[in-house]
Amino acid sequence: MGGGALKDSYGRTIDYMRVSVTNKCNLHCIYCMPGKCFEGDDVLSMEDILTVCSCGAELGIRHIRLTGGEPLLRRDCAELVYRLKNIKGIRTVTLTTNGILLRDYADRLFDSGIDGINVSLDTLDREKYKFITGADELYSVIDGIQRAVERGIFVKINSVIMRGINEDDISSILLFVKHRPVAVRFIELMPVGEGSKYIGVSGAEILARLENAKPYTKRIGRGPAVYYKAEGYKGIIGFIDPMSNKFCPQCSRLRLDSDGRLRSCLAYDDGFDMLPAIKTGREAVKDVIKKAVAEKPLGHCFEKGIAPKDGMYCIGG
Repeated sequence: MGGGALKDSYGRTIDYMRVSVTNKCNLHCIYCMPGKCFEGDDVLSMEDILTVCSCGAELGIRHIRLTGGEPLLRRDCAELVYRLKNIKGIRTVTLTTNGILLRDYADRLFDSGIDGINVSLDTLDREKYKFITGADELYSVIDGIQRAVERGIFVKINSVIMRGINEDDISSILLFVKHRPVAVRFIELMPVGEGSKYIGVSGAEILARLENAKPYTKRIGRGPAVYYKAEGYKGIIGFIDPMSNKFCPQCSRLRLDSDGRLRSCLAYDDGFDMLPAIKTGREAVKDVIKKAVAEKPLGHCFEKGIAPKDGMYCIGG
């Protein structure tokens, strides 16, 4: 299926592309977006996205994750999933969402063949959720998770824990996972955009609060998370620690922004404008992908104060 392995200059296999289908969002989380953004035009059409992804598949891209902003604000999102699933060489198509619209879209996403859904959820406290996100939508998110689980979609909850804001919510999030067949991944806050204003909590500190936790022997998904199984839990617990446990040497990702820029790393502002290549033709698109892979850096330098100027919502979360 498709082409051979796509490797960067460090020998890493690059087979995963995160595709931001919009930079618009119906929330404004304090560590991500300074204000709600419903306006503006998404530069990439569905056909543009399909062109880049199919060219990527010919080179060795095997896994696509749709992100935003909030990807479900695009009405053609479920159709895009279906069409991506039908590209030769693509093995999985997944989605990251804030979950507000998930209940309405869960059936369509299931029918489109979605392989998994990540839901951003940092607290189960209604007032705290309103403070973090700027919206009173906690119960909409929980309903969306429940509906996706009912349809048999594997759900992962992404939780960013911030010192002095929601670190007291760790126990309630773990309880939520204890009684449901879902995964939670505690993600260390990165100093990107608005996130630089807050202090994160490390995965090691969160893990220390768990009793009877042991390494999970079967890896779930293909990302950088390390998973644990706790006795009596229906769900599993994961940690993504880009700051305290730098995993860049194992990175297998490219990122396509909604404005058409292809990034080889989220930590830097540089990237490649795909739009001229898309207009030129498929070989030009593949040339840009190969160039992005060849120039992929070994890792981030957040510890040196180097970070992109764009917020997370601009670079695909």
